[in-house]
Amino acid sequence: MNIIFMSDAPNRKIPSEMQFLLDKWARKAGLLRAVHMGLGFLTIAFSVIVAAGISIDLLPSVVIQIFVILSAISVGLLAGFDIGSKANRMMNGWRILNTAKFRFEFEEENFGRKELNDTYKEAEFIIGDVKENVH
Repeated sequence: MNIIFMSDAPNRKIPSEMQFLLDKWARKAGLLRAVHMGLGFLTIAFSVIVAAGISIDLLPSVVIQIFVILSAISVGLLAGFDIGSKANRMMNGWRILNTAKFRFEFEEENFGRKELNDTYKEAEFIIGDVKENVH
C-alpha cells in the first residue's frame, strides 16, 4: 500500500452533501452501537435483579414486575429491530464511502465523480432499512 502525503494529493474534495452524509452515518453508527449496548446491559441487569430479588425476597413484587417489564421491553427492542445489525451495516456503509472519499481526494486520478456516486449507491444498499422482526 502506498502512503499518500498531502503535498502529493490531487486538489479535489468530495461534494459537501456527501461529506455531510459521511459525518451523519458515523454519528448514527455510534448512537446505534450505544443503544444496542445499553439495551443489552439493561436486559442482563434487570434479569439478574429480578432473579436475585425473587430468590431472596429482597424486592417488593411491584419493583420486580417493573424490572420484568423493562427487561422484556429491552429484549423486544433488541430482537425486534435488530439494532446491532443496523449499527454494523451503518458502519460498513460508512467504511466503503470513506474509502471512496480517500480514493477520490488523494489517491486515484481515474476515480471520478461517477465512481464516487456508484460507491455511494453501494453503501446505501449495504445500510438498507431497519429490519423489523415481529414474528
